[in-house]
This record gives sequence, C-alpha cells and structure tokens, in this order.
Amino acid sequence: MMATDPFDVLMEVEALLEHPASPQNVATAHALLAGHDEKMLLSTAAKALVLLGRPDEALVKCDEANAYSNSLSWPRFWRAAALVMKREPATRWAPELEAAFKGDRSVSKEARRQPAFESVRDSAAFLEALGRGKDLAPEIARLVELSEDAEPWSLWLAASELPGHGDQPSVLDAKLFALEAILEDLDEHGEANLDQYGDQPVAFFVEQVTAARAAREQLGDTRSAFASARG
Repeated sequence: MMATDPFDVLMEVEALLEHPASPQNVATAHALLAGHDEKMLLSTAAKALVLLGRPDEALVKCDEANAYSNSLSWPRFWRAAALVMKREPATRWAPELEAAFKGDRSVSKEARRQPAFESVRDSAAFLEALGRGKDLAPEIARLVELSEDAEPWSLWLAASELPGHGDQPSVLDAKLFALEAILEDLDEHGEANLDQYGDQPVAFFVEQVTAARAAREQLGDTRSAFASARG
C-alpha cells in the first residue's frame, strides 16, 4: 500500500534515494512524491530531480523550500548541485554550497560522492566552499573528510600513518578527535562495539588518548589546520 502521510512518504523516499540509488529507485521515489507539496518534502523532491538529471525542476523545488526558510542546508545544497549541472559559474553555486556546509557539515560527504558535482570536485571553489583552503595539505584534508564522515576508526588509522608529516598538530588533533569519539561510543555501548575498532581493548584507546594529549600539549596551543578546517 502506497504511503500517503507526508512523514511516511519522506521515510520511504529517503530510503529509496540512499546512495547509491539505482535509476529505478529514483524513478519510484519521484513517483511517490507526485502530488505532495508539503514543505517537509520539498528538499527531498529536489534531490530526486537532481538524480533524474532535471536541474531546472530541482531549482523550482529548492526555491519553494527556501521560501519557508533560506537557512535550511539541504535545499541550498541541492540548489548548488542543480546549478553545477546547468554549468553555471562558481560565483552562483559556490555560495550555496558553502552556506549548506556551514549549516550542516554532513553535506561534505554528500558533495564528494554526488555525480552532480563531479565536474567541479577538484576546483578551488568546491574545496573552499567545504572549508578546504588551498593551503590545506591533501593528507590533512583527508583526515578532515574522515572526521566529517563519522568514521573514527578509519580516521585513527589514517592519522597513525602520518608520524613524519610536517603538520603534527593537525595529525595529533585528528588522533584525539578519533580517540575521543571511539571512547565515547564504547562508554555508551560497552565492549560489544570493539569489533568496530580493530578488536582493540578499551585500555589501548585510553593509553593512546593519554599519549596523544601529552604530545599535543608539547606542541603548544596553536590552532591546527585540521581544527580550523573543521570550524
């Protein structure tokens, strides 16, 4: 039975549009949204239209969503995607992407995997809109991305592979970010989640965070590039 309640429609459509969404799922999602003009569905409708390759219609939905509030991140994100698809200049889409990112940092992961941004993904405008200054080393940019993707174990492993990197404040800040997230998760869920972190005992992470804090203190309290990129 097809959902009619807007919230139920939203849940069903978002599941269909989960990355990577197949063309069939995108078409089904768009069909489910037909006839619904509730404001809570406008951003998702714009997403479906971007995935269908219909940027002009997506922009209409984004404008409708922004009419309710121009502070919403996701309508501005999909507006940026649609503008890129239309080959508009960076002066038009980059401010939208930057505003979306400032409102919700999770748009960074979506931007890096959405085909709509493929043509601009390596551009300075794209990177800077997502808080990646031109002076940010690629290795540190990768650590920032992993921190935004909520992958603390991957972040820990990546940072641990950079013992000789010139920006040790950033490496240590990334390690601390990862370790504190891991310990918080283990404190909340117990040792049942250790398999997500290499099956290392809790004591290992306690030792590592203590060592990382001590090493970071020795470098002073200067704000690192990693911390600055995370905002």
